[in-house]
Amino acid sequence: MASSSMKPQDVLAHFTYLQWKDDFLKERPIEVQHDQDPRKTNMTWYKSGNAEIVRDARGRESEYNVDTHGFTFVKHDTGLTTDDFYDRNQVIERYIPQAIDLYKKVFGDVDEVYIFHWQMVSKLRSTAQQRKLREQNKDVHVDQTQSEVERHVRNLLPDRAEYLLKGRVRNVNMWRPVRGPVQNWPLAVCDSRSVSAEKYVEFDRILPKGNMTARMVLEHPTLKWHYLSQQQPDEAIIFKCTDSHEGVAKCVPHASIELPNTNSGTPARESIEIRAYLFSYPKNEA
Repeated sequence: MASSSMKPQDVLAHFTYLQWKDDFLKERPIEVQHDQDPRKTNMTWYKSGNAEIVRDARGRESEYNVDTHGFTFVKHDTGLTTDDFYDRNQVIERYIPQAIDLYKKVFGDVDEVYIFHWQMVSKLRSTAQQRKLREQNKDVHVDQTQSEVERHVRNLLPDRAEYLLKGRVRNVNMWRPVRGPVQNWPLAVCDSRSVSAEKYVEFDRILPKGNMTARMVLEHPTLKWHYLSQQQPDEAIIFKCTDSHEGVAKCVPHASIELPNTNSGTPARESIEIRAYLFSYPKNEA
């Protein structure tokens, strides 16, 4: 069935949230992903007891705006096959240039796109091929904080960072399946306006190549979740992680969700995400 003729399929899903601890008031939360680091993760997570409604954007894709909701859904055919996406050279030579162009088209006022990370996410191939491909992330999270973005930009582009940081800087993610349709663990994105600011919890992720600061979200009843049912490889979700501009949606909590009526025989999800900094140069400066 063509995606344009499908009826919306709202679902009920259980999300995985950070368990709040009063210890966080005196001890910063950390997640250790480095075998050689002696510290231990002091964070725990739980699956929400009450299922939450996740609205299907199918048929209403154009209603979502990156500066209002923090995310949007875009129709975009890459011309790549599933196997192409597992070929690093194909991704670099064919997909990343398309992603750069698509970012500029969606956001409009972008002078420069800097791709700083991309990865495949596949439980199927990471198991079958013994490759270090990530599996889907089930925790409700935001990948970076504004201060982390500024630190990262200074590290990546030391000679230009001060100039670039005077302008508008958006940290954005482009997510799509590489095989469709997605039948389980689709990406759910949260309307930025529905998140209470005090429910964000900053934490440090300890990694082999350095640390980074991100945010988890505590469970609360105002959250409004959305996804795209039966998402195909020519359908991308683009969402913000940070935005230095005021008066707009700044970030989007997100997580993969288990769909009802699925089992071990349901085809595994395979997807790719590309993360980038979008720079709009400062006005009235050379």
